[in-house]
Amino acid sequence: MPTPGEYYIAVYAEEELRGWLLIADRDANGSLVPVRNAYRLKREGARWTADGGHGGLGTDKTMSRFATRLFQYLRYRVRVTAGSCIAARNP
Repeated sequence: MPTPGEYYIAVYAEEELRGWLLIADRDANGSLVPVRNAYRLKREGARWTADGGHGGLGTDKTMSRFATRLFQYLRYRVRVTAGSCIAARNP
């Protein structure tokens, strides 16, 4: 399972078939610091597969299950253009 205290940010491509699972942690001052470990996500039906992290096949399987569960939670659609960033809740 994911490490307690870490923050996981899933970024999905617009068609929701590919994405990245990014990880951040808090430093001593409480600031979020990116962790140099990310997982490439690919959707296969209702499931997501994760690979590319530093943990090997066992960790990839665990993160795949986590990514599949994470996709069920509240998501926001963010559109970033020059000079603006618009976020809307995704159903």
